[in-house]
Amino acid sequence: MDNFSKHPSEEVDLGYLFNRIGRFLKKCVKALFLIIAFFIKYIIIIVVLIVIGFGLGYYVDNYSKENYINEVIVVPNFESTDYLYAKVDALNAKISLKDEDYLKTAIGPHFKSLQEVKIEPIIDVYRFVSKSKENIDIFKTLSENQDMKEFLEESITSKNYKYHRITFVIKGENSKEIIGAILKSFNDNQHFKKYQAVAQKNTQIQISENTETVAEIDSILKSMAASLAQKADSPVFINASGELYDFLKRKQELLNERLELQKQQIDQSEIIKKVSGSYNIVDLETIRISKKIVYPFLLVLLFCGVFFAIFSYKKLKHIAKEK
Repeated sequence: MDNFSKHPSEEVDLGYLFNRIGRFLKKCVKALFLIIAFFIKYIIIIVVLIVIGFGLGYYVDNYSKENYINEVIVVPNFESTDYLYAKVDALNAKISLKDEDYLKTAIGPHFKSLQEVKIEPIIDVYRFVSKSKENIDIFKTLSENQDMKEFLEESITSKNYKYHRITFVIKGENSKEIIGAILKSFNDNQHFKKYQAVAQKNTQIQISENTETVAEIDSILKSMAASLAQKADSPVFINASGELYDFLKRKQELLNERLELQKQQIDQSEIIKKVSGSYNIVDLETIRISKKIVYPFLLVLLFCGVFFAIFSYKKLKHIAKEK
């Protein structure tokens, strides 16, 4: 009996629900019709706006300057890593403050094109550890007290890596000129120039002494070779062969040292030595939509927005006047 009494109420609720859905669908159809009617009524204006937007978009796509990414790999010499990072931070601060006097002095006439500068180390823990036994001990001690990834990337550790990547975001394609001026300003430091002069002289002395030592070993080896040829059957031959091996081993060590010194000499040609550069790279991660599509859409949207605002105003005015 109770179940039977609920049926009429449920039928009324369903009927009311379907009635509301029907009204909503009618309103949607009516709104769609009004939109279609609006576009048909103003089709000429809309087509003109699309053509104008397409023309503007074509001009902007072909003649406006885009932001490009430029990457330069550098070697900071003479303990100048902290100095380099400080200069990059200062440059970014001046860009944010729009300090035109500073930027014009550091960069030149195209200073407004520079948007951002970033620097990061190129992590090479194997090169760092292989430099000396002290570095191995430091690495072991520090890495035991924290996460390895954090240790490798933290600023204190990163300053010890040889290579660093500087990323420049520049508007337009005159990147080489701008980056060249920035690196020139980085290298204009009297304190590090004095370090450079001393280091270059010291490296040249080490190379000269290394060359002389290798020449002396070559002279000894020639004498030993001649002596061994004469005393091939002598009991001293085995002992002499051992000494020969030691001299050959030492010569190879000296040649390796000279190679490192010569590479060091190349790096010391500048305080902040540029190793390589990649210029005007398009940022593929950023979604780029052609202005030929964006501008027509915006103009039509603006026209519709103005028309809707006028229509809404008239409706509100009509409601306000009703008693």
